[in-house]
Amino acid sequence: MGGSCRVVRLDDVDAGEDYGGLRFKPVRTLLGIEAFGVAAWVADAGEPVISEHTEAADEQEEMYAVLSGRALFTVDGQEFVAEQGTCVSVRPSARRSAVAQTDRTVVLAVGAPTGKPYAAPGWEYGAVAAADYRRGDYARAVDILRAALAEHPGTVGVLYNLACCEALLGRRDDALAHLDAALAILPRLRAHAQADSDLDSIRDDPRFPAAEA
Repeated sequence: MGGSCRVVRLDDVDAGEDYGGLRFKPVRTLLGIEAFGVAAWVADAGEPVISEHTEAADEQEEMYAVLSGRALFTVDGQEFVAEQGTCVSVRPSARRSAVAQTDRTVVLAVGAPTGKPYAAPGWEYGAVAAADYRRGDYARAVDILRAALAEHPGTVGVLYNLACCEALLGRRDDALAHLDAALAILPRLRAHAQADSDLDSIRDDPRFPAAEA
């Protein structure tokens, strides 16, 4: 397709994980959408497909469309089953969650704040970069993560994953700088870094952070 259009087939997109471990397909970043959030969440029977949360802080309205399978939604304590083809609209202050009732349940979530511009979260870029990381294309993963870092400079997952990919590419100085930045935000990552094989190439550097601050 030309520059005015992008096309993604969800079945061809690897599912990454958010910070809570839920699987999702980062539709927004793949399509280059900036005006609203959109992602496809994936789960098997008994697994959460939408985490319990509200959008009150961001004043974001959300719509969930069940693309396949079936999900048990809970919205402000009210439970109902959403079959394939069902759309569910949820106001920002409502507490919502959903659990898959069949394997390969897919729920498309679309959202944007009311009355103000949408601001994309930085963490979702990690799932896009993770697909390239698993293929061993660390240079491509670095490009994606650097773009995310420019847009969201304080996202610890982006910083840490960038350090890992740069270390795998032998970019010692960059890797150490981004690792230090990640640990400054989330010091408990120090213990994880000690055993992370992605960082082996920089572990002998005197600048590598010790286990204890």
